[in-house]
Amino acid sequence: SLIAVQLLTKLGNISGQNLPLATFLNAQTIEQLAAVLKEQEKSVASSWSSLVPIQTDGHKPPLFLIHAVWGNVLFYRKLVNYLEPDQPVYGLQAQGLDGKNHPLTSIPEMAANYIKEIQKVQPQGPYYLGGFSFGAEVAFEIAQQLLTQGHKTSLLAILDAVAPNNLPEYAKQAVQTKTSENWRTRYFQDLVKLTWPERADYFLEKIKWHFTVGKLGIFHRNYLKYIKLSLPDLYLLQVHFANHQASNEYKASVYPGHVHLFRCPVDLSVTSIDLGWSQLALDGVTISQMLGSHTTIMEEPLVKDLAEKLIPFLPKSQFMPTNRNNHN
Repeated sequence: SLIAVQLLTKLGNISGQNLPLATFLNAQTIEQLAAVLKEQEKSVASSWSSLVPIQTDGHKPPLFLIHAVWGNVLFYRKLVNYLEPDQPVYGLQAQGLDGKNHPLTSIPEMAANYIKEIQKVQPQGPYYLGGFSFGAEVAFEIAQQLLTQGHKTSLLAILDAVAPNNLPEYAKQAVQTKTSENWRTRYFQDLVKLTWPERADYFLEKIKWHFTVGKLGIFHRNYLKYIKLSLPDLYLLQVHFANHQASNEYKASVYPGHVHLFRCPVDLSVTSIDLGWSQLALDGVTISQMLGSHTTIMEEPLVKDLAEKLIPFLPKSQFMPTNRNNHN
């Protein structure tokens, strides 16, 4: 995301045009970027929208994928490359990435806005939804709101995300008493149960976490906020903070439907195999175990494994939404 922002900033300084991050989904060469810039010069209206077409070929019901905590949907391109060629896919990116609108700090408000965008493509259900990490919470809320509107969700794909409101009891106790003594005891008890290869994978994952969203990540965010002062970088950062706030404040209610959980094998922060989703999904949870870790499942080569496990749950029937051509 940050590399893409830097490139768009340089393009903007040269051309005077403010291109959205989603530009790189379909313009991945210099020639294609030049064509986008030329087309942008002719267009008076802004090209920014929460709804981002990723793959529009095919007449199956589309799959709608919700952004992660950074707000953009660029990383879904790798997953879509391994799905069926006739499977339409749309991404939902966060409001505020363009710097013209304030980022939303409420998951129910995000869900309501994204439903309006989704229904421009597909006015009626059944719907196929998915979200990675933070995006899973938003997808869950979208399914809830669609249900209140009388629409069915045939697939609610949770891509390696812990259920909202879910913490193991010993972690809750540690938070409430502001002491980590009990949590540390349980943590090391769980750690010893792992095999040596699993321990190695876990510690590698922790190191990656520190470099991306942990303590070292905080230094990088402060660098962006107080030193670099690049506006597109700051827009991305503001969306990141807003999504964190939305996640912290979200209180999910019980969902009468079914959840499909695609999870990584190592996660010591949660004790249950279903990451707490069975507490929220009354119709049960289907679990698909994936290769890799939270930071690698959306990257090559492991993203292919995720796609292969996701395909059986995607629609087989052919279908053309009435408003679909508006977005091709």
